[in-house]
Amino acid sequence: MTKKLVDGLDIYPAKKSTTKAQRAITRSEILDEIWSADKHTHNGHWYVRLSDVARILGDEHAKQER
Repeated sequence: MTKKLVDGLDIYPAKKSTTKAQRAITRSEILDEIWSADKHTHNGHWYVRLSDVARILGDEHAKQER
């Protein structure tokens, strides 16, 4: 995210406004992709690799969260 220094203050661009429904759809899509990732079992529990989750989230999602 680009920031500008103005008189000693950090100014960040306004976040893009989304509705609660849009956020829920995005969240649902992300969870669907995580659920479909390769799963590994340990002591009877299913796990996905953190590296797989990071790949699913990708840079675009990380930029939105800043």
